[in-house]
Amino acid sequence: MNNVKKLPVVYPPITSYMSHAPILSIISDTEEYLPWFIYNYIQIREADDGIDFSFVSPYCPDVGTFCPHIELISMKKDFVNKFVNLDVVEFLVKCVEEDYYIIAGIDMYYISNYDCYKKSHILHPIFIYGYDHNKKDFCVADFFNNKKYEFSKTPFDELKEAYLVCDKSQFTTFDIQLIKRKPYNHFFRIHDFSYILERYLTGNETSVIYMDALKGYGLEVFYNIVSSHVANFTNFQEYDKRILPIFCDHKRVLKIAAEYLVNNGAQQLNCLLPMYDELYNHCITYRNLLLKYELMNKNNMFKYEKLYDIKSKEINLLKKTIDLIRR
Repeated sequence: MNNVKKLPVVYPPITSYMSHAPILSIISDTEEYLPWFIYNYIQIREADDGIDFSFVSPYCPDVGTFCPHIELISMKKDFVNKFVNLDVVEFLVKCVEEDYYIIAGIDMYYISNYDCYKKSHILHPIFIYGYDHNKKDFCVADFFNNKKYEFSKTPFDELKEAYLVCDKSQFTTFDIQLIKRKPYNHFFRIHDFSYILERYLTGNETSVIYMDALKGYGLEVFYNIVSSHVANFTNFQEYDKRILPIFCDHKRVLKIAAEYLVNNGAQQLNCLLPMYDELYNHCITYRNLLLKYELMNKNNMFKYEKLYDIKSKEINLLKKTIDLIRR
């Protein structure tokens, strides 16, 4: 056994939720993942607690679209305890030895990386991608103290306690997920991109899995939800602080998709790349202004109407993109 092993990871193109960031950390080191990424991250769906990308993580309760760039093994804690005659640290180390990334359900109360450490019990998945026996810690990633997705280290004993005391009857995801990268070639045509954009613009989603059939999809749903949360912010009411980061992430997806297509033969879209940059930058500025007014405690002075300007720019840009592709 190696004393130290760290599986390769990169900072993902978008973060937003732990249901996306770990998988993208594993697969986004080359452009091979981009066709699948474009297919699954342009459409937006209404979620029970806000909004999300159309890709449904395989380790979420409502399993839907699966990522073909990985293989995945799901195990319950009872199964692990019954058939693996090791303590959890040894088991996780052996999994990494076999080149498996790990997502494990833990209680954040026991892990010092989190701001709720020793304050409140919160059940949550943590991403494990390596270990160091010399320092007795795991390489992990999550939204830690600064609420930004980051790669860090967690002591063996903290993760072990956080895993063992976690009340798994209340945990809504699988206890342990083992993930391994696998090769996959996804054929992508430029006209596929126009249909994806059209579904997002109209909200007419034809590939909805049965359990999401009643959910809302597309641009109008997206902007309506963002608008309602921003309105709550300006009225000093509770709002979902994840909404605008997801909003910005989505515009980054559009930007990445346009750049990928131009780099792979769609030269007719080259003239639109500055507009995709501008759209993304407008969203970042909008988010930063909101944070500024929140720090100043002047929420009511935030001009949320600028959201409608961004919406108009996005609609016009996507229509131009579809028109250039279909000429």
